[in-house]
Amino acid sequence: MIKTTVKEKEGCVRILSVEVPREQVSRVLDETLIAMSKYASVPGFRLGKAPKDLVMAHYGERIKDEALKRLISDSYQEVLDTAQLVPVSVPEVYELEFFDEKPLRFNIKLEVKPDIKLKEFFQIKIKRKKYTIKESDVEERLNYLRESNAEFVSVEDRSIQNSDYVIADVECFVDGISKEKTQNIWLAIKEDSQDEIAKALLGSKRDEIKRIIQKLPDNYPKEDLRSKEAEFVITIKEIKKKILPELDDEFAKLVGNFNSLDELRTGLKQSLKVEYMKLELEDVKAQAIDALNNLYDFCVPASFVTREAERIKDQLRHKLLESNVKEELLNEKIAKIEPSIKEDATKNVKVYLILNEIADTHSIGVNEEELAKRVEVLATVAKQDAAGFRDYLIKNGLLDDIKLQIRQDKVLDFILSKAEVIEEEVVVLTDSNAEKSLLIDRHEI
Repeated sequence: MIKTTVKEKEGCVRILSVEVPREQVSRVLDETLIAMSKYASVPGFRLGKAPKDLVMAHYGERIKDEALKRLISDSYQEVLDTAQLVPVSVPEVYELEFFDEKPLRFNIKLEVKPDIKLKEFFQIKIKRKKYTIKESDVEERLNYLRESNAEFVSVEDRSIQNSDYVIADVECFVDGISKEKTQNIWLAIKEDSQDEIAKALLGSKRDEIKRIIQKLPDNYPKEDLRSKEAEFVITIKEIKKKILPELDDEFAKLVGNFNSLDELRTGLKQSLKVEYMKLELEDVKAQAIDALNNLYDFCVPASFVTREAERIKDQLRHKLLESNVKEELLNEKIAKIEPSIKEDATKNVKVYLILNEIADTHSIGVNEEELAKRVEVLATVAKQDAAGFRDYLIKNGLLDDIKLQIRQDKVLDFILSKAEVIEEEVVVLTDSNAEKSLLIDRHEI
């Protein structure tokens, strides 16, 4: 019988000290020798006909290696079953003792799935925010549409005024040396702007060249230029005035499938209602996730956290590259928020393990109809054929991720059906960026 002791180390790490009795070692060695004798090539004997002692003499090390692999594999699985451990990392075998006429001894270091004892869901309290849509919200959205459809008309006969837009070439000099040059950049001219360069252009004319001395900020992207005094040479190429379209029936036809301005207002109101319903659902699910995170306390496998942290970093890198952040600055920016990335990765893994345990305990799964419906929705968003999109998901190993997301959504719905939910009215912000503020990534850089 295999002897095993299990020692708990930091977090979810376990050290298994294993001893396989000599009788079992000898039996596996004999079985390996017999199996190899059938194919062993020994000089002076036909294939598979050599005496076992000669086969052992010629292939002893190989036989021992094969037997050792089998002994470790078989005993590892037996030890896990006996100790009721579920590994979540690749095992590390060390301090191996494999001597003639002695038991096989070795240690295994691995991370295991934490033991999660589920708690009652009534301990979770959720505040469901009910958004009330006002006419001012609709007007704010209308104004946003007007801004989005504004026309920029070139101005020839006057100087730059407040609220104009300027197209210019900007070159930055430090110590008389050109460090950066940007062509055809758009500058919004505002009297109350924090941008000193834009403010300094007020009253200037087309084709005029302005020189502005300004100290570069401490957080300037190029580290070697931070806090240095720079001269900006601005060549004004065009002056443009923004003209907003009139709010009338023609505008409604322009921005969508609407016959009148009243229809457009009704459509915007319905759109806002759908958006806020989505926000309500996202908010209660986020609260449920936070509640689960606070309700449970158990070790989180470090290997899981490392993989999740890398996934978050990859997402951030992609996002920063899309925002035109230079590649050489990516690692510097990500390093600054490393602690918050690890914190979020730990939380994500912890909640995943809790949701998975709840799903297993309450037999919450995903059927083919649910999966097909979700794939169809995603395909519509991606503007692709559902069958082709599913093939793409399968080919890239993403279909299981979709199933996992559906399962987690169903678990969260199950939790919300059991939790204490209190409704509260919320006044919707009318700032044009209000809806964006609710969705800002905590890792925004």
